[in-house]
Amino acid sequence: GIVYGNDLYPDTLGFQNLKLKWVQVYTYDEYTKLLTTRQSTFKALSVPTSGLISKYWFDGNANDTVGSNNWAVNGATSTTDRFGTNNSAYSFNGSTSYIWLSNTSTLTNNFTFSFWMNWASNTNYQWLFVKSDWVWAATSSWAISTFPWTGNIFFNVYVWSTEYRVYWPVLDNNTWYHVVATYDGSNARIYVNGWISSSIAASGNINNINMATTFGRYGSYNWLFFNGKIDN
Repeated sequence: GIVYGNDLYPDTLGFQNLKLKWVQVYTYDEYTKLLTTRQSTFKALSVPTSGLISKYWFDGNANDTVGSNNWAVNGATSTTDRFGTNNSAYSFNGSTSYIWLSNTSTLTNNFTFSFWMNWASNTNYQWLFVKSDWVWAATSSWAISTFPWTGNIFFNVYVWSTEYRVYWPVLDNNTWYHVVATYDGSNARIYVNGWISSSIAASGNINNINMATTFGRYGSYNWLFFNGKIDN
């Protein structure tokens, strides 16, 4: 993981001070088999309920099934989920559709986001889940986004004027992935299909900003729309 003060690209990272416990090298085919196995295992897992604040099945609406944080749907359409069940996920067209929740007190410490995603295209920056205004780290809270062409997925947290970023290296198009992003006040982490990609020390409460939370586009701005499906 890297601490970013500016918006840098993954290929401009410098040398890092780190420790390696082990290294495993796979062919692409074997690596794909490993991810497929993890993915099928995660399909059977239930949702933990301890400490659960909000849960959204996206089964024809974006209502919170455990709290009162209901979302407003703007152009996103009901579609099939990873099991092929109709009206059980939302599809985003990459140009106009999004789901949003008006400003609430942001999560500032000890939180986890968990969802399924299926990325249709990686030809542009796309923002999946965000409470941020892009312009200044000091006026952003957190964001989950994708990097074009390389297929990276990023999780950013913002503590005052510092941006902390962790990422998963590659996501294939038209494939369901289970994504978990966590922050415990000391470290930010991202997991894909149960594999931890990276972790970084990032102590302090994230910024509490007056801005809506959105799925599928960059905050209140009409750009950087997500093209694909999101569920659970």
